[in-house]
Amino acid sequence: MTFEENNKEVNQQALNIFSVPINNSRLKIQLFESTEFAQGSRERDAVILNVNATSSNLVNSRDALKFTNIDENISIKNAGQLLSIENRQSIQDGDNIDLIATNYRSSQYDLNISIEGIIIPAYLFDSFLNSYTALSSNGSTTYSFTIDSSIPESVNENRFQIKFSNVTLSNDNFNLVNEISVYPNPTDDHTIHISGLKDEANFKLSNMLGQEIKIDPQSISSIGNTLKINLPITLKKGTYIMNIMDANRLSSHKIILD
Repeated sequence: MTFEENNKEVNQQALNIFSVPINNSRLKIQLFESTEFAQGSRERDAVILNVNATSSNLVNSRDALKFTNIDENISIKNAGQLLSIENRQSIQDGDNIDLIATNYRSSQYDLNISIEGIIIPAYLFDSFLNSYTALSSNGSTTYSFTIDSSIPESVNENRFQIKFSNVTLSNDNFNLVNEISVYPNPTDDHTIHISGLKDEANFKLSNMLGQEIKIDPQSISSIGNTLKINLPITLKKGTYIMNIMDANRLSSHKIILD
C-alpha cells in the first residue's frame, strides 16, 4: 500500500485527545525506629491508602496484599486481608482504618502520617493509652510511642486505628473523665456505674483486640442521674474499653475487671 501527498486530508477538523483527571487523595503511614527517624534514615515499614472515584471500598485486584518482614511490619486490615496499598472509592464520616503492627524490635518508635486531599478530619487512636491525636489534613503528623514487651496491650497488633470523624475527637474535650465517671474501677463484681451523662447515651464495650462485647439493654438501669450496668458475667478478668457517646460527646474509658 502506497500513500502519496495528495492522499492527505488537510481540511479535516483535528480530534481532541484528552484524559479525564482522577482526583487522588492519599494517606501514607510510615513506621520509624525513633533514633533512625531523628537521623533521617529510612522507615522500617510503610502503608499507603489511595482514595479516588474509580476504586472500590472492597478488597480487589487493585489493592496490594502485604508481604510481611521478619522485622517490623505495619499493614492496613480490611475484611480480614492485610494490605500494603489499599485503593478506596471514598472516605466517609465515621470510617475507621484498622492498622496492624507487629514484630517490634525496639522500644521507641515514631509514626509519620501524611494526608493529602482528604476533607474529613482524621485522628490516630492509640488503644493502649486510650488517646486521640488530631492529624494534619494536608501535611504530616509525627506520633511518638513506646513499646513495653512486658505489657500485652503495649505490643497489641491492633493498638492503632485511624478514625475519620466530623465530631471532634480530643482528649481534652471528649475524653471527659472529669464529667463522665465510670466506677468502681477496677470492679470485681461485673457491675459499673456511670455518672455525668447529659443525654441518652450509646455504649460500646470492646476488649483490647478491638472485638465488640454486646451489652444487654436489660442489664442497664437508672439510679437518679446515674446508670448502673451489669456487665456480661462471662467476661474474664482483664482490661476493656468502654466508649460512651452522649450529646455529641465521645468519652472513652478503660475498665479493669478483677
